[in-house]
Order: sequence, then structure tokens, then C-alpha cells
Amino acid sequence: FVCWMGILCLFSIGCATLLTEQEYALINEPVKEEIIFSGVIFSIPKAHKIGKVVILGSGTIQNFDIHARDEGNDWKLVKQIKRAVTFPIEVHTRVHADAIRIWQKTTTGKGTIDTVQFYTIVDKGK
Repeated sequence: FVCWMGILCLFSIGCATLLTEQEYALINEPVKEEIIFSGVIFSIPKAHKIGKVVILGSGTIQNFDIHARDEGNDWKLVKQIKRAVTFPIEVHTRVHADAIRIWQKTTTGKGTIDTVQFYTIVDKGK
């Protein structure tokens, strides 16, 4: 019985940790924009643990992919968005990266991307 109570307690603590809201801090570094074929790359000077990306712009866009560049200079898919979305667009992720590539598959939509904000996860006690 005591063993089961211990397991139940650990399970409850683990679930509570997962359900607590994350706190984010803006990575205060200059964001560089590079236009590429079918998209744009937004980068910061060095890699960080990125917990959230906020895409700022105007209008609506649809059918695009968001990739993150890891330390090996490889692009990893973070999110695919097919439906029309309006700005700002928040994308939660857990990557160690220095750049985000937004790859537009079609030019459908009447929106423009202005910039990207990179956020890291911080401990609530700090």
C-alpha cells in the first residue's frame, strides 16, 4: 500500500510539473533577415535553447513550414501550417538553434512577415 501511495504521489508531482505554464524571456539579440528562394531565414548571432518563436507581420498567410537550424547546420522541421493564420503567430518548440527558416509553399494569402522574436524558457524562481 505504501509503495502505491509513493507511486501515486510521484505521478501527481510529475503531472503538475507538466501542466504548469511555461515562462519565456525574449532573447535580446539582433535578428538578421535573409531572403531565400520561397522563403526567408531569420537568425541570431549564436545558438540558444529556444522555447517559443513569435512571427510578427500583417495580414494572413497559409501553407508554410517552419524549420530550425541546429548546431550541425541542419534544418529540422518545427511546424507545418496549412490553414490561414493571422499575426502574431506563436510556435512553441524545444530546439537549440540560431535560426528559423520560414518556407512558403505557395503565395496564397495576403500577408507579410516583418520579423521573428526568439524566446527561451526561464525558471519561475529566477
